[in-house]
Amino acid sequence: MILVINDIDMEKEHLVAKGQPFQLLCKTPKGISKPKVRWTKADGSAIAKPFYLKNNKTLSIDKTTLNDSSSFKCIANNEAGSKEVVVQIIVSGNDITFFIVLYNHAVLFGS
Repeated sequence: MILVINDIDMEKEHLVAKGQPFQLLCKTPKGISKPKVRWTKADGSAIAKPFYLKNNKTLSIDKTTLNDSSSFKCIANNEAGSKEVVVQIIVSGNDITFFIVLYNHAVLFGS
């Protein structure tokens, strides 16, 4: 599963099934000077295994476990300023076939 954060001003939650790979790309708006992107845990601490970064923009994990549920922060900055978004990854023990976010309520459909 690859998800893209297009709007760095919005807080997001993402649900992923246990055992699945997960990638989250922090896509920044274009600036006169290209924004630099970095990922941290939501509390500011460094990203640790089993999570890793690809090209500093993509937060990745090859196989999720229930212990991988956590919040992460994508920070983009250049001379004009800084923007950040906190993203929560929720790992579910259930098989997820279909997931809808509707007015801040998660609705799961699956086997």
